[in-house]
Amino acid sequence: MKKYLFFFMVLLNHKNWANLAINSFWNATYNPVFSIQDANAAFCALENKYWITEWNNKAVGINFHKKEKYLLFQFEQKGNSKFAQNRISCSFSKVLSPKLAMGLGGQIVYFHQAEFPTFNAHFKPFWGLSFTLNEDHIFYCSLSNQDFSSNRSEIPDQLNTQWRYSITEVFSSFISIETGFYRPFTFRVFGILQPLPSLNLCLEINSSESPIQFITNWKTKHLEYQLLNGYHQKMGVSNQLGIAYLW
Repeated sequence: MKKYLFFFMVLLNHKNWANLAINSFWNATYNPVFSIQDANAAFCALENKYWITEWNNKAVGINFHKKEKYLLFQFEQKGNSKFAQNRISCSFSKVLSPKLAMGLGGQIVYFHQAEFPTFNAHFKPFWGLSFTLNEDHIFYCSLSNQDFSSNRSEIPDQLNTQWRYSITEVFSSFISIETGFYRPFTFRVFGILQPLPSLNLCLEINSSESPIQFITNWKTKHLEYQLLNGYHQKMGVSNQLGIAYLW
């Protein structure tokens, strides 16, 4: 029983980083500066991971700003009522200059299991920044501690660096490198096409066990939709739908 429970926990903790190419509130729990945008937003997302009901991932959150300051709250659950990993996140970001923005946040991670109604929480801080070299080149960097392990501290030990290059007005590329003491080195390349001002189409190729991801992000005046389709070499297809209200 313990062997299967451990296997379930390992898979449950695997977080899809694919949509980091779409820098917005959807991904601010990895880099707080992703919450910097013009509109306030209340959002929710649902992922039926590999069509297995026990691995339903759910998230709700709110992101709002005042002048150059941005605050985001989010609750995320991976699993179901019998067993799940839960995260409560809060982050604060600020635009320091036209070129530099920085943010700091924290997560409370806890598990619940129907057979053992105990509460065991872990606090995980995270930090991030963005640097705009010019209109065509933007760099991102963040330190976090997303994966759970009883043998590690809560100090941020996972590094994610990104470079976004705008090739034309409608097409840009994105390169991401992830590494850490408990995370294997992962290299990701994205191509982002914007056929309409309100529509982003993103294709990702990476070196992980989920080598292909496709993301569609569509925004109207008061609504934003995000659809993520991923392929895992062993588990198959996973789909995620997110809806946000903007004001």
